[in-house]
Parts: sequence; structure tokens; C-alpha cells
Amino acid sequence: MESISLDAGILTAQLDEVESRAADLASGAAITIPGEAASRMVRAADKKGRVE
Repeated sequence: MESISLDAGILTAQLDEVESRAADLASGAAITIPGEAASRMVRAADKKGRVE
């Protein structure tokens, strides 16, 4: 990790996004889907020729 050069603007944007998503989860504005259920949804969409 020490050898990776991070642009301060990119790092700030990433941290802002993490904080925004965490706030959405905490407030109930966003929901989670268990990993296996999400995988099933992707596989089903892929079989139909579309992945959303």
C-alpha cells in the first residue's frame, strides 16, 4: 500500500462516497441484498441476455 500513489482528490471522493453509502444504510434509505441472492439475480439476468 505504501508504494501506491493516491491523488488527494480521488481519495477524498472515495471517502465521501463511503460515508454517503454508510449514511444511506444507517438511515434505511438503502437496503442490502445477501450476496447469494445477488448472485442468483445476476445469473438469472445473464441467462436472459441482460445484466442490469
